[in-house]
Amino acid sequence: MALPWHVNDPIIRVEKTLTLKHPRPGVAAMAQISYIGPGLEQEETRAVEVISDAAEEIQRRVSMDNGRTWSEFERLPNTQYFIGDVEIREGGGPSFYDASAGVLLGLWLRQIPVRNYAQWNCFTYWRISRDLGRTWTRPQQFTYEKVTTLILRTP
Repeated sequence: MALPWHVNDPIIRVEKTLTLKHPRPGVAAMAQISYIGPGLEQEETRAVEVISDAAEEIQRRVSMDNGRTWSEFERLPNTQYFIGDVEIREGGGPSFYDASAGVLLGLWLRQIPVRNYAQWNCFTYWRISRDLGRTWTRPQQFTYEKVTTLILRTP
């Protein structure tokens, strides 16, 4: 029995390549590319993760032609900071361009440790950009709606 790739020429070739190597032992490299506009606009973000859920050395660049050319990287704020003695970690999340609304929707997680880091309070936020992620609306926290219990009875 002949296997398909022995009968037909392949239409694509898949290669495994390393996008971003870790800068030093114990530090993870992070990279993400997303579409951010109605056409071929893309954003690439790169960072390193030294401690869990806290990106450092965050950089962003933009391509307007589906990754053929890119802007220079610009630095973004780290995701770990303190308000007094309280540590806060904010992790970048996914973004999605909504063509019908003409906006880029961005999500991220804010984490605040409790009980000596044995537990975390986590909050998810959303925000909107109308200029390909250069500026954003004020973040809004997702909240749970009151749940109504529905009981179905079968005859």
